[in-house]
Amino acid sequence: MISIMEMTGAPRLVRLSSSLLGVLAVTGLFLVIVAVVELRWWGTSAPEKLTAIFADVADQGGPTPPLMLRGHGGAIELLVMGAVGVACGVLAPFVLRGRRWARTTILVTTATLVLWGMFVVGADGVALTGFPAYFDELASEGFTARIPEIDALLYPDWYSWTEDIAQGLLLALSLSCLVVLAWAVIRHGDYFTTKKADQAGPDVWQETLSRIHQKGTGR
Repeated sequence: MISIMEMTGAPRLVRLSSSLLGVLAVTGLFLVIVAVVELRWWGTSAPEKLTAIFADVADQGGPTPPLMLRGHGGAIELLVMGAVGVACGVLAPFVLRGRRWARTTILVTTATLVLWGMFVVGADGVALTGFPAYFDELASEGFTARIPEIDALLYPDWYSWTEDIAQGLLLALSLSCLVVLAWAVIRHGDYFTTKKADQAGPDVWQETLSRIHQKGTGR
């Protein structure tokens, strides 16, 4: 794969960004699989039964349960995020060839994924407290008999940490793709403006990123 990229004559930073986009696509596919598995669990009767048990315990003065993953809507959100990551990877060959429209699409999309991912990860960190502490509260408040009932319906433990790993990887790779491609635009802006497939005209992204770079370096 590297040798093929080298044959295109693309600058090193452009080749690197294209490679990172390929890895981002694989990570996006992983997140899609995680989301599909989670959606299958939400499609069973277990969530509804668990909700009924939690409500019954709460009505009897028991503790408030933690959130179950991020909800059905959260699983759909993960599915969309993963699909967007895969779509970015599909554009990697066009970035490698210096297509301006592909470069612009990737810059906008990865920036959106970074912001979206930071919001999702931050929300998870605040909301998800986990079930071990809940089980401890149930035992201490006299609801020990309900613990096996809940545990039998609950999703496997690996759902949560696999979801966290997939989200974290997507966030890290989106940020890496954004930074590397932005730096490639600053250093090799002409590579994205001299292709016959692109229309002539000013490169707004290159000018904007160059101004940011100049302000950051004091030049």
